[in-house]
Amino acid sequence: MSKSIVLLPGDHVGTEVVAEAVKVLKAIE
Repeated sequence: MSKSIVLLPGDHVGTEVVAEAVKVLKAIE
């Protein structure tokens, strides 16, 4: 089963936080 996650910078979450979240998600992929 495949799932998708959308990461949108905003709502007091800076682009640097989103970039780090992407690194974590890619690591557990």
